[in-house]
Amino acid sequence: MKHLTLILTLLLNSFALLAQYDIVFDSTFSGDGVALLPFSITNQQGVFLQSDGKIVLMSEKRINFDSAVFTMLRLDADGGLDATYNNTGINNAPTLFGQDPYSIGLLLPSNDLIVAGSGQPTPWYSRSIVLHKYLENGTKDALFGNSGAVTLTEDSLSLYCKDLKIHNDTSVYVLFGGDFFGVDTFIRRNLLYKINTNGSIDSSFAVNGRFEIPPSVLYTVDHMAVSDDGSIYLLGAIYPAVGEDTTKIVKLDPDLTFDHGFKFKLIDGDLYVTEINLDEDGKVIAIASKFGSGFRLWRLMPDGSLDNSFSRDGVFHENLHFDVGGPSRMIEQPDGKLLFALGGGANAMRVNPNGTMDYSFDLDGVSEIVSNTDASFNYVASSGIVLQPDGKMIFITENESDLIKIVRVKARP
Repeated sequence: MKHLTLILTLLLNSFALLAQYDIVFDSTFSGDGVALLPFSITNQQGVFLQSDGKIVLMSEKRINFDSAVFTMLRLDADGGLDATYNNTGINNAPTLFGQDPYSIGLLLPSNDLIVAGSGQPTPWYSRSIVLHKYLENGTKDALFGNSGAVTLTEDSLSLYCKDLKIHNDTSVYVLFGGDFFGVDTFIRRNLLYKINTNGSIDSSFAVNGRFEIPPSVLYTVDHMAVSDDGSIYLLGAIYPAVGEDTTKIVKLDPDLTFDHGFKFKLIDGDLYVTEINLDEDGKVIAIASKFGSGFRLWRLMPDGSLDNSFSRDGVFHENLHFDVGGPSRMIEQPDGKLLFALGGGANAMRVNPNGTMDYSFDLDGVSEIVSNTDASFNYVASSGIVLQPDGKMIFITENESDLIKIVRVKARP
């Protein structure tokens, strides 16, 4: 009898421990933790959490196979459409962008939203990046730039907006690149503009607010991170000399000279570095997927060397196997833990500040609420995860009909 009592006690304690670590759907969100919306995800950075807990989404609504209407939505904290946003919760904006189907958004501290993408090609040899600003109530800011838009025009065959980053709450860096006309050929160029949040060009930056990144430094540039002092870290690739790109991160000092003491280069055909972020200490986190064998995270010191206090050698290795997709943009919690969305569906992992897996997060450091292999969810690039102050996680994904599903789950803090 004593043995039976001991066994029962151990089982109850085990169940209590498991329950403590469970991550489950939040029934206070849209009734069952899932909100289904008749829109599609077609943007790179498409879900934002306002300071009041409301959720802003960038999406598009398909008219037919060839056309769509760019759409913005706002949900209340309970998952329903917020009727105070453009009176309906939905803003079916006119077609803002031309050749580039992927728009990028940036939520300002004021809860206003800046959206950027490729403009309509007029004339054929000229392309532009167009930025629009929408106020917190969902209406277009007519005072932003020229009648509500900022147009950055270049003589180019193609232009694609790559990244937006805010600096000191007053200015925005716009990163884009494309193919430009050369002598008997096309050349790749990457440009960085700096605009003020009112839409004016910051003429004090480089030459009339425009800085060209030399192709000898980076042939392609995909992402950036901006520090408080104005230093800019650029992630891209150098020109492939031996048949494959070499990933490289460079540092642009506030005086717009490249810091040649900062060195990070990666030659590995199986690794694809998808994002860079800065942690609270100003150290650079580089995020990569390794085909067939999981994910890698690097934490770099100010000179670009590996931070040996992070996972012993500065590199975090985890052999997680999701059919598609890798870790998304990093969310740093107030306690310094790093949260990442994984693959499609609603999957996440959490890493301790010292570069070890956080096993207090759903027992093994990985939460697989809805797998990308689940029949009710299709894979989409992990553009969507936000973390609420109460520790609840919100994912944006799609179902088999390409409709947006918003999933909110409860997680241990």
